[in-house]
Amino acid sequence: MAATQSLVDNAVSQTLRFAENASAHDLATCLLRSWELGLKDCTAYREGSRGGATVASAR
Repeated sequence: MAATQSLVDNAVSQTLRFAENASAHDLATCLLRSWELGLKDCTAYREGSRGGATVASAR
């Protein structure tokens, strides 16, 4: 996504999905790297962080 951000006026959102045991440091590291790459919009989701969330993965 970072490679295309400079070519568009609007943001293309990217969601970073983390395991339930991901630390705050893991999250901060990925968000900082996203910013360094020039992403205009980035959302972080940690599994189990919201009760009743509809995000599910096939296992």
